[in-house]
Amino acid sequence: MKKIISVLAVLAFTFSFSQTLVKIKSDKNVLNNVYKGGQEKFDKDLALNLQQTGNSFQVTGDFVLNFNVNEKGEVSDVKLLPELFEKTFEVEVKRDLARLQKNFTKNKEENISLALNFSRNIPDQDGRASLAPNTNIISR
Repeated sequence: MKKIISVLAVLAFTFSFSQTLVKIKSDKNVLNNVYKGGQEKFDKDLALNLQQTGNSFQVTGDFVLNFNVNEKGEVSDVKLLPELFEKTFEVEVKRDLARLQKNFTKNKEENISLALNFSRNIPDQDGRASLAPNTNIISR
């Protein structure tokens, strides 16, 4: 019984601390006109898709994702910068973006550039103050 509990504890800690946080920055005016639901829905949908990809490849760092949306609402010319030697991560990012293609509206052609940040820093979800002492406080 002790072995089972210890194995479950190790697995729980491994999966809980290996999550990838994906932050997306882009021009809000462009995506509000192109994506059904606007900027916030696009950020949420893409981040959920990219989170699994980031976990699988253990990616950290900043990337730029450029793509075009044509008049029919189809995504084309997808480029991930900086270019990587191993192309499988880029293929997965393109696949994640293609999953969102049905939500793009038929509109004029748009060139979209997104800043992606993959990190292991999980922010506090409840907004409580940190228990660690703050060394930047000046006392009088």
